[in-house]
Amino acid sequence: MASASSKVGGLAVAIRVIVPVALGSAGYVAYKINWPAAIQNFLTGPGRSSRILLLLFVVLNWKNLPFAWTYRVFYAIVYHNMLRKSPDLTPRALFKPIISETRAPLLEIDYNLHKSNSTYFTDLDVARTHLVSYLTRPAMRSLTDNARTGLVLDPKTGRPARGPMGIMLGSVSCSFKREIRAYRAYELWSRLLAWDRKWLYISGLLPDRPGGWTGGDNQLGDEAADLGHVDLAVDGEWDWARVEAQRRRGIELAAHLAKLDECHGLFDGGTHGALAKVGPC
Repeated sequence: MASASSKVGGLAVAIRVIVPVALGSAGYVAYKINWPAAIQNFLTGPGRSSRILLLLFVVLNWKNLPFAWTYRVFYAIVYHNMLRKSPDLTPRALFKPIISETRAPLLEIDYNLHKSNSTYFTDLDVARTHLVSYLTRPAMRSLTDNARTGLVLDPKTGRPARGPMGIMLGSVSCSFKREIRAYRAYELWSRLLAWDRKWLYISGLLPDRPGGWTGGDNQLGDEAADLGHVDLAVDGEWDWARVEAQRRRGIELAAHLAKLDECHGLFDGGTHGALAKVGPC
């Protein structure tokens, strides 16, 4: 975790240095440009039709331009960890959804004039980043000094963990229920489903919006504790018992997703032949 803390701290320092420099440079360039002449030349000069059409294309499809995905993900990280005022989160916030809004631009549309199935995952990447960054901001700040805070302990020694930290996407599964037409606005609702020693299980939903929405052993504590008295259907105080009951409920659902890993055994590496080898895709 030592290098993880240096990475997180280094990113924070870099952002605080680079952003003002970049904004200052952009402001100086904008100040030096003769905007009335530039706009007039853009709209009336030779090749104006091509420029205007290109500008409209870029504006209407910006989320699919090169490096747009990187910008969207890092914007979520920087915004929630460095720019947004940190709210005081209580255990009640653990299982609340975060809502991301976007549209389905032309470059995401398939031959059926619907949002292509493959493009859902980039939106879910961004929505998942918003959720995790929002919930883990206090933890990430403590993680920058893990040697002192002991936030993450080495299971072998019981001491604060050292070494690099990696945040990896383990697997994804998506079930398609209804099409999204071109340029239609939609929401992505993401919430924490459960967690274990290694993974966070996150559930995402793209809901229909007809009328709008209002906005022990595994280092998980005593998993043998009887929580039968906790009624999740009735609102109450989010103490440890209620949080653990919600986590157990979610892990039961997540276990079915994990069972899909057994499908790996269905692939024999081509021992008994394959249909074809195609590409590049």
